[in-house]
Amino acid sequence: YTLSLHDALPIFTLAVAISGVLLSIVAGMIYGMTGLISSAAGALVAMANWQAIHWLAVQVTGQAVRSKGRLMILAAVKTSALMAVCWIALTQLGLDSRAFIIGISALVAGIVIGPLTMPEAPDSPTDSPVEEQHG
Repeated sequence: YTLSLHDALPIFTLAVAISGVLLSIVAGMIYGMTGLISSAAGALVAMANWQAIHWLAVQVTGQAVRSKGRLMILAAVKTSALMAVCWIALTQLGLDSRAFIIGISALVAGIVIGPLTMPEAPDSPTDSPVEEQHG
């Protein structure tokens, strides 16, 4: 039993968002208000990155992207944009890098935690014992 991509993505999205909030609180407790703000910024970047991954997944599964080359270009643009946003956040906005890293790790935490929150699979007919037929 597996959820469809359409059904699983909201679960992962919520897990990433909740992870971002919790990790930002922890960073705030460790590094103070600057840590809270920096970590929250990292969590927002993680959430934006997740939404971009979600969009790419929908494009691929919906077959809007039929060309492997086009998909590679879209993935490269997404990754380049992520790198640019992180560079700006850390060098131009002066966010605390340690706390920012804690916040941006919400993406990984959400992807790991997401499957743990999914509903259990119903018993399938192949899991039930085979009844003997007497005749």
